[in-house]
Amino acid sequence: MALTTQTMTDEQRKTVGDQMRERLRALLADRFQLTLHRETKELPVYSLVIANNGPKIQQAKPGDTYPNGMKCGDRPCGAGALMEPEKNKLVGQGVPLAPLVRLLSQRLGGRIVVDNTGLKGNYDLTLQWAADGSPAAILTGTQEQLGLKLEPTKVPTQVLVIDSIERPSDN
Repeated sequence: MALTTQTMTDEQRKTVGDQMRERLRALLADRFQLTLHRETKELPVYSLVIANNGPKIQQAKPGDTYPNGMKCGDRPCGAGALMEPEKNKLVGQGVPLAPLVRLLSQRLGGRIVVDNTGLKGNYDLTLQWAADGSPAAILTGTQEQLGLKLEPTKVPTQVLVIDSIERPSDN
């Protein structure tokens, strides 16, 4: 049986990911004479916290199979799926908050969202925002519909700084 990312353990995926990153670093250093270093900078982020009236998301019940739930193409997705069934709408079934946090980061112009809710487990949720898809609409929708608030703040974040890079020579 071939080993694929779907059949790998988390540890195996991490090891393969680390190996791929190391190979890419070596390639970039060799081909582009890329040198870089890590630095910590204060960057603007959104802190996802529980709003004043408490969370409105529903904790998924263990064992729920969602037989008539969302579809991934022509097949059911089942639990653990976070989908965009239509523009400006997210629906999650049996999902941890991590996929929501990642998707919010993308929708908010790449500004990192940090989960500070303290909520554990999997949740069922629906979030729909105004057609313009503006950050303000997403911030408002998240608070009103999910009972979660996105507060702007700054946190120390490790970044990569390029020290030098050169145009590659012709082969």
